[in-house]
Amino acid sequence: MSLNYLWLNPSSLTDASLSDRLKNSHPDGRQFVNELINVLASLSNGDQTAEIRYGHGGTAASGTLTLTYANIDAGETVKFGAVTLTVSAGAPANENEFRKQTDATVTATNLKNCINAHSVLSKYVVATSATNVVTVTSLVRGKLGSLIGMACSDATGINPSSSGLATGGTAETISTFKFGVA
Repeated sequence: MSLNYLWLNPSSLTDASLSDRLKNSHPDGRQFVNELINVLASLSNGDQTAEIRYGHGGTAASGTLTLTYANIDAGETVKFGAVTLTVSAGAPANENEFRKQTDATVTATNLKNCINAHSVLSKYVVATSATNVVTVTSLVRGKLGSLIGMACSDATGINPSSSGLATGGTAETISTFKFGVA
């Protein structure tokens, strides 16, 4: 089973100091994990009461970009949400550019690599490529990934399957556990 998210209502904890420590530890990832372990251990021992919800299952939303090499020109753009990637004729100058190179298969690979290495996009999606098609899949399972927009400036060169990651994105199952809560 994959865990999509874990929600712990800190205000449901009977020990306010644990709740405050959990809320205040967010900026430091290690501290947050240690505090969360302490809270979960306290719940497991029966020392606290709380409600935990978690989402699991569901499918990730995805979409495709089909490349037609002869119709791709430098300066064309592919947009995912607020991030715009631009086709370059030469070596990319920054993380927002990918190179039109050799043929549609190589260019698709360049676009895939650009998406997967991008400092923002790589936190939300993963890309794969096969011949002239790039498949972009949300890293978040469930319907949330379907909200990621996808657009191209010239669909004759890079044609999106839809205006977003519209394929899949089925709802996850939400389960609730109550510890010491009636």
